[in-house]
Amino acid sequence: MCILLTGSLYVSGQAQSYLFRKYSVEDGLLSSTVYSIIQDDEGYVWFGTDAGVNRFDGRTFNKYTTDNGLADNEVLRLFQDSKRRIWFLSLNGHLSYYFQGRIYNEYNSPWLKSGFTGTDLIKIHEDRKGNIWFIHNLNESAVMAPDSSFTIIRASNNLRSNASIFVYEDLQNEMYLLSANGAIKLQGDTWISWPFRYYPKNIHSTLVRAGLAYYAANSGIVMMQDTTATLMRVYNNRINQNTITSIRSTREGEVFVNTQHGCFQLLQQGDTAILKPVLTDLIVLDVTEDMEGNMWFATSGTGVYMFPHKAERWKHYTANEGLKNEQVFSLEKIPGGSLWIGANRGVLSEIADNRVQFSAEVFDTGYAYNRILDMCRDKYGNIWCASDRGVLRIIPRHPPVYREFEEYVFPLNITNKTFSVKKITENPQGGITISRYTGILNLEKKGQTGIFYPVPSTLTRRTFTHYFDSNRRLWFANSDGLNYLDTGNTVVQIYSLNRLLHSRITHITSGPQKHLFLSTDGDGVYELSDTLVVNHINMDDGLPSNLCRKTRIYGDTILFCTNAGLLQMSLNKDTLERINLFNTVTGLLSNDVYDAIEESDTLWIATGKGLSMTLTNVPGDNFSTTPPPVHILEFNTTRESFSLDQPVKVPPFDRNIKIQYIGIGFQNPNLIEYQFALATSDTVWNHTQNNSVEFRDLPPGEYTFLLKAKRINGRWSGITSFIFSVEPFFYETTWFRLLMILMVSGVVIFFIRQVSTRRLRRQLSRLRQQEAIQAERSRIATDMHDDIGSDITKITMLANIIVKGRAITPEQGSLNRIIQLSRSLLEKMDNIIWALNPAHDRLPDFISYLRNYCYETSDAANLPIDFNAPLHFPASTLTSIVRRNLFLIIKESITNAMKHSGCTGISVRLELQQDLLKIEISDNGKGMAHDMLPGDGNGLKNMKKRAAEIGAVLKIESVATHGTKIIIVYKIIQDIVRI
Repeated sequence: MCILLTGSLYVSGQAQSYLFRKYSVEDGLLSSTVYSIIQDDEGYVWFGTDAGVNRFDGRTFNKYTTDNGLADNEVLRLFQDSKRRIWFLSLNGHLSYYFQGRIYNEYNSPWLKSGFTGTDLIKIHEDRKGNIWFIHNLNESAVMAPDSSFTIIRASNNLRSNASIFVYEDLQNEMYLLSANGAIKLQGDTWISWPFRYYPKNIHSTLVRAGLAYYAANSGIVMMQDTTATLMRVYNNRINQNTITSIRSTREGEVFVNTQHGCFQLLQQGDTAILKPVLTDLIVLDVTEDMEGNMWFATSGTGVYMFPHKAERWKHYTANEGLKNEQVFSLEKIPGGSLWIGANRGVLSEIADNRVQFSAEVFDTGYAYNRILDMCRDKYGNIWCASDRGVLRIIPRHPPVYREFEEYVFPLNITNKTFSVKKITENPQGGITISRYTGILNLEKKGQTGIFYPVPSTLTRRTFTHYFDSNRRLWFANSDGLNYLDTGNTVVQIYSLNRLLHSRITHITSGPQKHLFLSTDGDGVYELSDTLVVNHINMDDGLPSNLCRKTRIYGDTILFCTNAGLLQMSLNKDTLERINLFNTVTGLLSNDVYDAIEESDTLWIATGKGLSMTLTNVPGDNFSTTPPPVHILEFNTTRESFSLDQPVKVPPFDRNIKIQYIGIGFQNPNLIEYQFALATSDTVWNHTQNNSVEFRDLPPGEYTFLLKAKRINGRWSGITSFIFSVEPFFYETTWFRLLMILMVSGVVIFFIRQVSTRRLRRQLSRLRQQEAIQAERSRIATDMHDDIGSDITKITMLANIIVKGRAITPEQGSLNRIIQLSRSLLEKMDNIIWALNPAHDRLPDFISYLRNYCYETSDAANLPIDFNAPLHFPASTLTSIVRRNLFLIIKESITNAMKHSGCTGISVRLELQQDLLKIEISDNGKGMAHDMLPGDGNGLKNMKKRAAEIGAVLKIESVATHGTKIIIVYKIIQDIVRI
């Protein structure tokens, strides 16, 4: 996109200076000779030139020539019909038109050939029946019906003239052809003569719409209303039927007469009419009004001129109006009175009653460079002026004519070569305070002389501006940054708290909520709450430049004076919203703005080229708030540009997308704002001022791009949408994903099956090994019981027989010992056999065996043993090692209690808590001494060793005289076979 850098010029008309915007070949026009201008219903402005056609969107001139399909490069007239076709009326008489991005001509649309009569095309009209009338030079007329068929009318057969004709339609839809020598009316299929009082004398001077026409006759301009003709005698020695090039009307009915000497507005004043100069000393060929209210003028040899909407509301004061110097730096307005203007060279001017009443050099310094940089009005009505060479007071008189001046100088002890005073204000004590090169000074009156002294003496750094807030604090900005002077005359260096406030601050003022607004030289504007920066206003927020010279606040309206124009914003619920941007495009004298004052609906703006005044609030004006037309221009990827006339499918290998679009505007096209989004269930709008957006690596799918736009102070447009899709790679398609899911599922199932098979085989092998081991354990237990047990039983029985058959002898004692050992051995062997037998590996069997042991022991020892266990235990598996060790720990605990505790009862308690088997053996004996608990005796050591071997927790609790409790906690491990 190219950004237009166009020029501006002034044209005077009846003592009023108008500012026009000029577009030339350097800006993109095909030629400096422009015959016709129209705006189509999409918002584009078209220019027909002698070198082709331009289409303009506010930023870019698109070019169309015979290379693009035009029938001829010299296009005399442009017209858009009801079917949205834009017709190009060419010098060679051949027809072509533009429709939906394509130009149609006799080669790609042969039916257009039947509309050619051999002469140049000069006028076109579409009647209310849909017929389009093409008027050729020298009385040829081609009529195209809605079905695209042509009828050629040779008007010379009816009008007795070889002069050009124009077509007219009255309010009853009757059609007329008028020439210089007569008129005819279409009645049915027949043309009949029809009398008119005035006949056209100029082939280029007609403006026609149903029921109304203007044309040039011999004696003046004729206004045709229905069938009544009214002559307006407005000709003079320069303007007559031979110098008129065209007559055009705006949407509001304003009529403009274009001539070889300029453009004039036709104004009716009672029974008379006048031509008001608008654009003079130029050959103006056409004029049109766009949707924004701007006026466009086509000229011969000098390009196109745009008269911005609201430009007629401007009044400019320059040297032509009496200013002695046009470089204006400061303004001061007396409420209901005059406006005072401070300019360069020490020139002070007064404007009252909309004219310059006074303008002169008032500083007696003799310096050419002496800017009046600031002004203020004190409580007595004096106006104080600060300049590069001192301070001046304007003294009021009654009646209030300010013409007496008093100049103030600085005392010798603080003077230097630079006198420049940057800021002057009235202080809270009623005196005057200034900021200058040597710091801040206060005025003291001594007799009839006013002298400035530094107060306090510490404020001697180079100072740019100062401000007294509502708390009477003195804020000032020097070469270091922002400071303030507290009530104790102590300088507080605010810039040391925030690096942002090191900026060169050029102006300080306060706004709503007593916030300070700090204008800077290059960093925009900072909004300060106490000492905290709460807002930074810069170009991203619409500020035309970050160099802001001054900020003026009027209620909730804020004016920012920059070197790129004046921005008007409103403060709405702590949010700044742009209202207007004033610059050379909208009618301002210069973008170099130094000061501004708003009073009622009038805005005064001081610029480097003079003073501008404009009205800011005119009832019924809705042009500025009208949303701009929005169009999507291009859709590109890294490798390809797509046509927008067909569905866009982005290939999978090129997913970096760039979409270009435009919101059409002609006053400030660079400040049109956009919001865009990709439509989703939760659409998020993005804000930008760029004319393109990029999306990278979009995933495959269908997308809807949404776009809307607004002018700087207007409403958002409706949503423009564009649908496109991103094609997937083959591996991103649904069928491929399903195939991959099936393949992966098959592979996973295969591996699961393989793993499961191997696991089952290992388990089967383990089970077979376990079965073999259990069988071997059963065989060992059986052999021990049948063989060894039988033999030991026989030994015991033989010993008993021998003992019973003999008298008591020493040998008998040995035999008794053999019997006891044999019985003990049988008991131990029985325990071992019980542990080895796999039939007893279940928990309920273990508990049953333990219960029987307790009962038998209790009977044998004649000592109560209370065995407490649930009736139903899960059939969990306990290995032989676990069963044996648990049993021996319990047996040892019971034996110790019977032998050593002196108890009268023992309790054995079992319980299962989830997978934890808890066993408690307690007695009511004398307990064990504390020093015996660590493990005195082999019995306790063996118990702990056995518990550790099976991973059980063994805990011994004993208190003297209160018995002993042994707690065993074992975690039952399910589904694990222990050998």
